[in-house]
Amino acid sequence: MFTWNQILNESLFAEISREYLKTAGFDLAFIADGKIQLGSVPLSDIEDLSPHLFRRMAEESERWGEPNINMLDNGAFLWCVPLNINNQIAGGFFSAHQSVSNQKNGARKIREAAWTLMDLCIGHNLVNNGMMRLNRMVAQIASKKAEAIHQSKRIFYQNPRDLFLIEEREILSAIRARNIEKAREIINRILVGVYHVGGADFEVLKLLILEMVVQMYRAAVSEGAEPESLLGVNSAYLSELLKVNTEDELNHWLLRWLDLFVNSTFDTENGTYQHSLSPAILYIKRNLDKPISRDKVASVCHLSPSYFSHLIKEGTGYTYSELLNRFRIDHACSLLERSSLSASEIAYASGFNDQSYFTKVFRKEKGMPPGQYRVKNCRPGAVLLPT
Repeated sequence: MFTWNQILNESLFAEISREYLKTAGFDLAFIADGKIQLGSVPLSDIEDLSPHLFRRMAEESERWGEPNINMLDNGAFLWCVPLNINNQIAGGFFSAHQSVSNQKNGARKIREAAWTLMDLCIGHNLVNNGMMRLNRMVAQIASKKAEAIHQSKRIFYQNPRDLFLIEEREILSAIRARNIEKAREIINRILVGVYHVGGADFEVLKLLILEMVVQMYRAAVSEGAEPESLLGVNSAYLSELLKVNTEDELNHWLLRWLDLFVNSTFDTENGTYQHSLSPAILYIKRNLDKPISRDKVASVCHLSPSYFSHLIKEGTGYTYSELLNRFRIDHACSLLERSSLSASEIAYASGFNDQSYFTKVFRKEKGMPPGQYRVKNCRPGAVLLPT
């Protein structure tokens, strides 16, 4: 059984530490068995952290083939790479910084420092470069596979209502043409989002289906469908929906409802055209990490800013700012669930330039801070923040 001091002594560590301080500007510590063995990091409460945190961070770094960056509850950053001996983890090289929330590009600088640490340790043969590269490649393949499953049109839909807003124009065109096969195809795309959000909670699933149905009625009426005819479909079938108890019954109900809905009276002669929000939703989703003004999105839809605001409020029930924040928080949730990015990196990737504001908005939307959300909803590969 090899131990860390058989490959790492004080002289070698001092050399690495000096080089890291010179190139990255941060102090370095070697931590094994849950405590600092060599060097130091500028965290006043480092001794209060759980010993399991250090081991888990080193394991996660090896598992994903890259430095592990973690943001602690007090806003400090802690990052590490593992010490490998015969493909076993004997500890980890750790560095830290109290806070970068008020520094421009702070998260990027932390990430650069973390990769500098890994390159330095690889150069001294303390990190198995071949294994790390292989693990990184495997992780990237798994990530792309998961992304393909959970994405549609290169957008991750956290809420099925968003997906309906994007598909609205196409499904109504199919209904107008009485193209039931095309309508079913679009409904199936929407159901992917519905089932993803509803998960194993069947009652939640039914409520999401109900929300989709109500939205379709409203959109159809705005396009010229006869409200009285649709109301008959509504009252008859929604009462049956309340009695559905299994997914098979739910699927059967949807097929019957769709057939009747498509064949309901549609006044194509007097139908009115409403501007679709699809271009706006797509533009926002694809540019969440950038500043997105209301006027810019309105111009994408070829609408005046005031009329665009009216359509957003009427179509979604939210103001433009509320909708934008909700999309950004939904995106942040998906990153918290399926990535190892720190909370600060996630904030910037979701379009928040101020981490404290991101935390405030996140808590308002989800009823808990980002760290607690990650603990409750973490998928394989995401780094849990200590609570």
